[in-house]
Amino acid sequence: MSHEQNSRRLIHGTIMTPEDYALTVLMLLALFANLELVIDRTNYARGKSKINFLVLAVIFQNTAIPLYWQMLDNNGGSSDSEQRIDLIKWFTKTFPDITIAQIYADREFPSSEFIAHLLDKNINFIFRSKDVLATDGSKRVKLKTLYPNLGNLPNKIKVDDRIRRIYNNRVYLHLRLNDKNERIYLVSNKPSIDAFKLYTKRWTIENMFGHLKSKGFNLESSRLTATNRLSNLFLLMSIAYAITVKIGYFINSFKPMKTKVIKEQIGLRQTKEFSLFNLGYNFLKNILANYLTNKVVLKQLHRLLNSKPNASIGKHSALYKIIVNF
Repeated sequence: MSHEQNSRRLIHGTIMTPEDYALTVLMLLALFANLELVIDRTNYARGKSKINFLVLAVIFQNTAIPLYWQMLDNNGGSSDSEQRIDLIKWFTKTFPDITIAQIYADREFPSSEFIAHLLDKNINFIFRSKDVLATDGSKRVKLKTLYPNLGNLPNKIKVDDRIRRIYNNRVYLHLRLNDKNERIYLVSNKPSIDAFKLYTKRWTIENMFGHLKSKGFNLESSRLTATNRLSNLFLLMSIAYAITVKIGYFINSFKPMKTKVIKEQIGLRQTKEFSLFNLGYNFLKNILANYLTNKVVLKQLHRLLNSKPNASIGKHSALYKIIVNF
């Protein structure tokens, strides 16, 4: 009962500020410049309550890690432009010396206000878009009417070499047909020929939500509905998630995983046989089940977690032997 009460007190109070949490994650993963960020939302129901997280995540080794989030009080619906802008403002104010290499987001997120803010701050972005209006010379037409012979182009991809006005802003348009012959639209501030390849990184946040919810930490199983308690629980899970991913990264650097190619709506994506989270998660379960009383192993594991991601451990150490035989 005392453990339960302590847990309740922990998630009811202030564990750490969002700024301290984000700094802890960036230092843990040694991320200090040219960060790739991704925005998405996840929601679920608990009784009559609609739980709705709007999350800004940082990409580390093709894995998204929560960096900052807002609890939306909008009955499980989408965020608005102001809330999306607030995420970016929070990051640039908190980390003014860290550059943003790219921001990715799905078709729920582009809007005239949000894109205008990113253009004003000279922040690179690649967003998937709905079939909205775009300028075509002196006309405004739906995206689906552009390039009717798209299927005849190399790789069924077209990268505009001229700026169009979309979402009331001057952006570049990228089009392609997927394997179902459906049109996929991307809007960006740059005419990158690799836009579709880069955009596959957006999927990392979907995997992150899966691991935090039903495929790992079971966030949805919590009976919490109070906003502050849910946010604190999400923070604790995010810390554990970041640590687990870092352990997975170390294991993969010693014993590299195989790669595989998977098919998505946006195109083919090459990925590892397992996620870094799953690799670290299973390794930690192995450590706890078999080596919990081995102080030497636990001391080495603690040292590893407090080192830089490119650190190494001796090949004759007990922890190294456990990793290579894992």
